[in-house]
Amino acid sequence: MVYYSFFLIGINITIHNISFAIVGSSFSDFLLQNLGWCILLIFLLFAIIFYIIFRKKKNSKVDIMSNDNIEAILNCFGTLENIVSCSLEGSRLKVLTKDISKVDLVSIKALKAQGIFVSGNQVKLIFSFDVHPLVDYIINQKKEK
Repeated sequence: MVYYSFFLIGINITIHNISFAIVGSSFSDFLLQNLGWCILLIFLLFAIIFYIIFRKKKNSKVDIMSNDNIEAILNCFGTLENIVSCSLEGSRLKVLTKDISKVDLVSIKALKAQGIFVSGNQVKLIFSFDVHPLVDYIINQKKEK
């Protein structure tokens, strides 16, 4: 520990001597004369450090659901007639079915469903792709009938 303090004292004396030779006064006098610029420089350094540390990387890659995926998911639910209603809860797809025994959960899991929760006749799913087209398709087909 003593070696570090001698090292720091040596650096301090060296900086003092160099600054005195360049500026013509001590480093502390230089800082006092230019205090505003020093504060601004320190503020900018901290702003850059905080930006680098706390910036968030945007993950804008969201897979788009194709018509084949829509048909495959509807087949897993046992056709459109088995679906009573469909809605979104955040990123979760909530489907209310007439008969839960017609739903093929294994096939749904194979279609990249990350989470499946079954409660009564209700199935909640989380997919890795955007499910808005599926919900819109189901709602439009239900309105037509």
